[in-house]
Amino acid sequence: MHSSRQLADQGRSSEFSIVMRSNDLSKGLVYDLTWFVSLMDRMVDELKPTYPDLQKGTYTHTAHSMHIYERDIPQMKKMLGRIGE
Repeated sequence: MHSSRQLADQGRSSEFSIVMRSNDLSKGLVYDLTWFVSLMDRMVDELKPTYPDLQKGTYTHTAHSMHIYERDIPQMKKMLGRIGE
């Protein structure tokens, strides 16, 4: 995985931005989001002693190629069909 991470202190809140070259929507994104948000939480916790007013701000996830593999299309259609239920 190629990614860049940035944690910017915008006054009292942290802004966390991830840029990835590629992201598999059906199998990768759910794990990537969980991992990066937990990383953001950890970074804010580690910075709290130095910046006591720091709060978790926004998380931005950018993928230059967000894709679904052809083999995963039936599963994704099934999942999307459940949205209206």
